[in-house]
Amino acid sequence: MDKRFAMLPLVLVLGLGLGATAALADLSTGLVAHWQFEGNCNDSAGTNHGTPLGDAKIVTDPDRGQVLELDGTGDYVEVPNSPSLNLTGDQLTMAVWVNFNATGSTPQIVIAKVFNNTTHSSPYFSYGLHMLANAQPRVWISRTGGAAFQPGATNSIRAGRWHHLAGVYNGATLRLFLDGKQVASGNVTGNLIGYDTVLRLGINGGLTEPMAGKMDDVRIYNRALTDQEIVSLATGPLAGNPVPANGATGVSTPLLQWSAGARDQMKTTSMSLRAQRSNLLPDVGLRLLRRCAPRNDISKLILSEALTDACALPAAATRCYHPRTG
Repeated sequence: MDKRFAMLPLVLVLGLGLGATAALADLSTGLVAHWQFEGNCNDSAGTNHGTPLGDAKIVTDPDRGQVLELDGTGDYVEVPNSPSLNLTGDQLTMAVWVNFNATGSTPQIVIAKVFNNTTHSSPYFSYGLHMLANAQPRVWISRTGGAAFQPGATNSIRAGRWHHLAGVYNGATLRLFLDGKQVASGNVTGNLIGYDTVLRLGINGGLTEPMAGKMDDVRIYNRALTDQEIVSLATGPLAGNPVPANGATGVSTPLLQWSAGARDQMKTTSMSLRAQRSNLLPDVGLRLLRRCAPRNDISKLILSEALTDACALPAAATRCYHPRTG
């Protein structure tokens, strides 16, 4: 085996292991509710368990595994009122993966800590995320001084595609993120106003503006996540626990193995990547690595042949360690 090739996986695996534990630990701080929809609508961060109503159900999605599906005809999940969801400080983050069936002529509610349990009346929400009629995402809060909201660009949400939405409030700024990027921001101050009401996923207080589509990984924080943390939620945490270990030398077995960075960290897969010594160019090798490892959540990669000197992957390969979660 080419010694320089043997060292290449070590450089890549070093990148895989860095920061994974810290990133996961940070994302658990301040997490007051987390609905993952792994077979049910329970809260994995606490006791804010949801009840699916109407035809709301858990289905298996080819991209994200088990997710919540709503058909837009009165389906939703309801979470009872609780002190942990009645946020009254000046810090908040809402985050969710969402996939709309269509971007039609009416708004669709994603997250709604409603103002009233039976009517959709002003100020509508304590906090919420939704899509307006023109495929425009929007974050909304009620705080001392009145309601505040930040909409993204029109036609920025595509039907039938998974998007990551996040709304962040830090007491000075209200921000909206789409797929890990900030798309709207405004100066907003004051404390959040909490109401003794339910939290609903997929519908508002008056049981109107229902969502049709799927959602996954719904999170409520009592703090404002950083830009880096939002990116981590939108792209997936770093992989870790590399084998061979970081800094290992004298490795002779062409086997790379690590813990997946996506939410299903127990799942492992293996595949062979054969390099034709005569015609595999560096950029081709990089594309194969991106396709086989991050996007498909491959946590075990077997290289059956050594790459030649001409096929060594560039240093940019160390940026390809983010397994996608959606």
